[in-house]
Order: sequence, then structure tokens, then C-alpha cells
Amino acid sequence: MQWEAQPWLSLQTSYTANRIVFDGTDALNGNRVPGVPDQRFSAQATAQRGPVWMRLSWTAVDRYFADNANTARIDGYALTDIRVGLTDTTLGQTTVRPYVEVGNAFDASYIGSVSINANDNFYEPGVGRTVQAGVTVTL
Repeated sequence: MQWEAQPWLSLQTSYTANRIVFDGTDALNGNRVPGVPDQRFSAQATAQRGPVWMRLSWTAVDRYFADNANTARIDGYALTDIRVGLTDTTLGQTTVRPYVEVGNAFDASYIGSVSINANDNFYEPGVGRTVQAGVTVTL
């Protein structure tokens, strides 16, 4: 869903809900399918004043399982990203759009990737706080 709250402020949200289970007569019947969280929510606010814009993004992921037997559970987590930049700036016949981003701004610890049914080697840590800068150049 997207909403323009003010001419200078837009808001976006998305929500996904799942309940995916094994369906059969074996021992896995009724267990959750690993690697798929039941819920995922994201929200984003983008504000612009003059040539400066800022985007605040927040994503929350529900806990989920890493194995078919549902004995290895991955904790849920929430991440916040902040990006600030300039709108199109013209330099002669070239247009530039610079930005700076802080990813995982609050340095949350989380599992970023899971190897399903990996015999106790399920977990790969997520990326901590990052800072990056970039520029889009149009010639």
C-alpha cells in the first residue's frame, strides 16, 4: 500500500502472512515448511524538502524453522535502513544523484541466511551496520 501523506511525504507498507505446512501421512504432516516465516512486514517513509530527500525503511520478519522436523527455530528480527540523498543535480549535460545509506542502522544481530536441513550448520549471520555512498550518473 502506498499513501502520499503530504506533497513532500510518501508512506509505503507491505504485509505477508503465510502458514505453509507439510500435508501427508508421514512424520512431517502438519510441520511448517522450513525457511518460510509466517509473517513479514515492511514500512517505508520518504520525505523530500528542496533538493534533499530521506528514506527510512523498516522490515520485521517473524521467526521460522530451519529443518523439516521443526526442531531448529530461527528467531525473528527487525532491521532499519536510512538513506539520504539529493535529487537530480545537473552538471552541464550530466545529471547526478548522490546518496548515503546506513544499513541495519541499529546494528541488530540476526540470521541472514539459512541452509535448510543442514545438520546443525543452519545459520549464517546477517550483515551488521553498514555505511555506503553512491551516485547515479546520467550522461
